[in-house]
Amino acid sequence: MRQFTALALAAGLIGCADDVYYKPSATGADYQQDTYMCERDARAASASFGRGLSGQVEARQFYQRCMGARGYSLG
Repeated sequence: MRQFTALALAAGLIGCADDVYYKPSATGADYQQDTYMCERDARAASASFGRGLSGQVEARQFYQRCMGARGYSLG
C-alpha cells in the first residue's frame, strides 16, 4: 500500500511540472505575452475539451500547439 501511495504522489507531482518553452529570439516580455495569449485561448476553448483527465490532456495539447505556432519548442 505504501508503494502505491508513493507512486501516486510521484505521478501527481510529475503531472504538475511546468513545461519549459524556448525560442532563441524571444525576450522576456515576448515570452510573457505569448504564454498569456496561449493560456487565455486554452481557457476560452476549455468548454469544448470536456471534464476529467481527457479534458486536461486536450487542454495541455492545445497550449503546446499554440506555443509551437508562435515559434517555441519544448526545451
